[in-house]
Amino acid sequence: MISESFFLLEYLEDAFPGQGTALKLGTPYGDWQVQVWGRFVGERAAPAVSTLGCHKYLVPALKEKRINSADQVLDRLNTQERKVAWAEAIEDSYSDEVIEESRRKAGLLVERIEKALETGDWLVENTFTAADIDAFAMANSLPKLVPDAANKDKAPRFMAWLERMRARPLGAEGPGRLEDRQARRSLHPRPRTRPLGVASLPFMGRADGAKRRTGGESVQSPPLAAGAACPSP
Repeated sequence: MISESFFLLEYLEDAFPGQGTALKLGTPYGDWQVQVWGRFVGERAAPAVSTLGCHKYLVPALKEKRINSADQVLDRLNTQERKVAWAEAIEDSYSDEVIEESRRKAGLLVERIEKALETGDWLVENTFTAADIDAFAMANSLPKLVPDAANKDKAPRFMAWLERMRARPLGAEGPGRLEDRQARRSLHPRPRTRPLGVASLPFMGRADGAKRRTGGESVQSPPLAAGAACPSP
């Protein structure tokens, strides 16, 4: 099963060539640039955005559902890494250092997109690609998660790019529903560091190196608050 959105985009492009909007440039260097964006978003930006989104939106949603103890849901998870990630979110045990570092990394995504847009409207060679789709999934929430970095004064090209992305067909159902639908991606704890070549592994441990121990076996995910949504990443 392909679970990572970026790899799914690449698969769709290769499996159905010439159908719909091209998602890659079709040149060695151009496609390498797209993959560099995918790696940066997946390994650096996504974990940071997830941490900020969970801290700001998931924690209150879980408390509203009266899910205050990790023991209530962790026995439904099937991997130690995912248990650790969800336990931290449920207990809201993110340290100030972790939150600050996540803000810094989220700000790096804003800066990188702002820099890339100096030469055109899209991230790679002024051409709409999978890099734009993948980055938008994380970047769309940043004006609310890191407003000091993601604003029209500090990052005007970034903000204009967000508007262009929202205006594309994926946003035809309306900005509100688009944000609501994509928002749920931030409600799932992610790793803050991801081993190379491993997709979708949850957070491997705390930033300070401390580990948490939990038990239980299952493939079922923990419940989310119905309708709960953070600004879409």
